[in-house]
Amino acid sequence: GPARTAALVLDGRALAEDCASADLVLALMPVPRGRCRGAKVVDRFDLWRDGTHAVWLSENGIRIESVLSRQGDRPWVTKR
Repeated sequence: GPARTAALVLDGRALAEDCASADLVLALMPVPRGRCRGAKVVDRFDLWRDGTHAVWLSENGIRIESVLSRQGDRPWVTKR
């Protein structure tokens, strides 16, 4: 299968280039939905809303899990 690439965006000026070339974009700033077509995105708001994320890049694709998705809908899980 194809190799997967990830980009860590530290400066918003690099976002367009990283969205065009990476399979996964990790951004420290908000990324408007639809801005990175073809790439999976974890941005500042995803981290704020869903907590830490774990990412797996493999020949079969990209899998992303957040702390909130693993905790589920339980009374002790904070809703944002």
